[in-house]
Amino acid sequence: MSNIYLKEHLTELIFAGVVISFAFGSVFFGVPNDTAWIIGICTTLITINTVIIKHNQKEVINNSSIEISNILTSLSGDSYEYASTLVKNTIDELHNIQKGKVLIDEASYYIQVNDIMKNSKPNSNIFAIYNMDPVLWSKNDRQIRYFNANIEALKSGVKIYRIFILDKNKIKLKESYEAYKNIKEQIKLKNLKVYIVWLDSLSGNTQNEDWVYFRKDNKLYQSFTNDNIHAQLYLSKEIIDKKMNNFKKLKTLALEDENRNVFFGIE
Repeated sequence: MSNIYLKEHLTELIFAGVVISFAFGSVFFGVPNDTAWIIGICTTLITINTVIIKHNQKEVINNSSIEISNILTSLSGDSYEYASTLVKNTIDELHNIQKGKVLIDEASYYIQVNDIMKNSKPNSNIFAIYNMDPVLWSKNDRQIRYFNANIEALKSGVKIYRIFILDKNKIKLKESYEAYKNIKEQIKLKNLKVYIVWLDSLSGNTQNEDWVYFRKDNKLYQSFTNDNIHAQLYLSKEIIDKKMNNFKKLKTLALEDENRNVFFGIE
């Protein structure tokens, strides 16, 4: 048992030994005894704290595994089927989290995005691609609250770079006038840079891009039109880099179309 415990925390113990040896050995190089003692004590406390945290985490995991196992063995029939499906889905979600992807519902998406937007510091950068049906846009209360959160962030000095992916025909409809007017208003806002891309000029996955990335927090939230998947939070650097590369491509495409910019009054 003790050998297993030592093996699990070998890294922390070696680190502590090296630092403590250095601390007390530094006395020979003119470092005061009191200073050496303080370094040694602090290192020991940090090591003990790290070991306790790791031990507690493992204990929580072990206890949870035992509890899940006990619950499953106590069930039968439909109850067992429902419970085992739930466990399987939870394991799948944990694997996704391990890959830097967190599944969230639509309500949580807007709550989290608005909260980060509200607490963003001046001069922080936010990048977003917006791809919603303009006819539905102005009727969505969550979108209105999100737009208001954007306004407050911009006033505080946050810089936002937003690309709108729009259906050329729908945006010209009478039903889309509120969305068109909203975009025109956003173009005039300080600290907000707007780019427009027509949907029919795109192909593949780029058409489905709809996300907001908070660079300082390194969190990218993507919403989906698919009813089965409301939204995801991406924490993986690889995924975020890929999304930002798409942003750059769309931005280049937006800058190439002068007619589209004239339509929205973008200089």
